[in-house]
Amino acid sequence: MAHYILLDANLIINAFDPMATKENRKKAQNIFKNLIETGVAFAITPLIRYEILRHPSFTDHARYKRLEAILDNYKVFNINEEITDLATQLYRYDVYTATNTNKNFDKRRFDSFHFATAKCNELEICSFDKHLEQMEKLYKNYLKVIAQSK
Repeated sequence: MAHYILLDANLIINAFDPMATKENRKKAQNIFKNLIETGVAFAITPLIRYEILRHPSFTDHARYKRLEAILDNYKVFNINEEITDLATQLYRYDVYTATNTNKNFDKRRFDSFHFATAKCNELEICSFDKHLEQMEKLYKNYLKVIAQSK
């Protein structure tokens, strides 16, 4: 069975979209190259697909088709009730523990689903975002609270 890595939309966009900055494109392509060398298989969710395919303008059919062809090569992990429930609980826990208005999940509603998909399917997630560390910390704290409440 293949070892899958869930790719976040920002990584794919920066690697393959000509509209990305040269610096971000090079960085993202290096990440892809390193992942390919390790022999992992790539995965996305339907929301990641949506985030990527909404970028090309409606009249830029070539760019849309190119991105679509890339995504068609990746395994899709659907967002089910378990994933939705975890994303919901993490959001609720984030609101509960927030000491200011800069909550982890509030601004990253889609990312909460990507993160929950990775956790529920025991996948590593590869992203350009720096906030994944915050999400991971929130998740670990959430698990501690849940374990203590049992």
